[in-house]
Amino acid sequence: MLHKARRTVFEILQPNGTTFKDKPQTSPFYIKCLFWVAIVFGFYILVSLLTSGNVISFGYVDSDNINIKKNYDIAKTDIDQDSTLHVNDYTKQQELLHSTPISQLPNSHLKSKRLQQLFRYQFTQFLTSKIKSGELKTPSDYQTIALMSELYKKHGETINFVQVGACDGNWMESNDPLQKLLLQSNHWHGVLMEPVPFLFEKLKTNVQKHIPNYDTRIYLLNAALSDTNDWQTFYIVNEKFAKELPHETHALKYQISSFDKQHIMKHLIVKKNKGELSLPVEDYIDSIKVRSVTPDAVIKEFERSKIAVRDASIDLLLIDAEGFDYVILQSFMKILNIRPPIIVYENLHLKDNEKKRR
Repeated sequence: MLHKARRTVFEILQPNGTTFKDKPQTSPFYIKCLFWVAIVFGFYILVSLLTSGNVISFGYVDSDNINIKKNYDIAKTDIDQDSTLHVNDYTKQQELLHSTPISQLPNSHLKSKRLQQLFRYQFTQFLTSKIKSGELKTPSDYQTIALMSELYKKHGETINFVQVGACDGNWMESNDPLQKLLLQSNHWHGVLMEPVPFLFEKLKTNVQKHIPNYDTRIYLLNAALSDTNDWQTFYIVNEKFAKELPHETHALKYQISSFDKQHIMKHLIVKKNKGELSLPVEDYIDSIKVRSVTPDAVIKEFERSKIAVRDASIDLLLIDAEGFDYVILQSFMKILNIRPPIIVYENLHLKDNEKKRR
């Protein structure tokens, strides 16, 4: 039976009827020769790759180590120009980062890298201490961001951030985790993005009112994040809704806007089904044209504004894009030098397949 099974398999592999038994037998001596030739050739290729300094990537790379060679090359060039230090490999770069005070690191790229490493370590320690004390509740967004704020302030450094969907700046009515830090600390520099024109004007007014000399550390951008630099149709909840339901939450009156009309409708249908709205749902939705920009364009504008500090590495990314959070997150992650230690986004509106791919 075993022999028959073997013949069946090989007959399938050989459509012309030739079976394993029918094949001419190859000499064991030649098989051994071919085997050793393959081993030697493979070893030669491996040595050639290692000595030439090439890096081979096999798909997923951990966020702490992604683009190491590119970052190393930048760091090595700056170090060679600015000091007598020479970083010949990633290990030596790490030794430099861990043995040199942040203020004495020879370039801004290394300073950003070290600060982000320190935060990741401190946050891990923070979580460990909570677990040991029996407190299993996940830290809030504000606790996490405040931890970063304290760390950077301790080292006399500034945080770079990007907030997608900043709304109107009425932080007392919203649950924005960044509000207190922006108002109380001047070591926060970043981009506040809001695509809806009338909300952007309110945002600008509130920022000017509450943040002295805001234009030295806050870059206001009236645009929506997208995969193209263009003008696109955008859907918003209009003023009819706020007039009819003046006591409704700030979020539903002003923070619900999206490229996806159906995403807004599903929020309003709930109110309609409860009998709280007198008009058809679509009467509370307007379509407008807004400027759309890519993540790469946002970073470049931030750099040109002279508001970004160090090498403009983003330390914090906040996304409130009403159903497009995952798309925006993915588009940011395509930029190799953007790996913020903290990313805040809405998990509620993610699709099932997007939650699995996180």
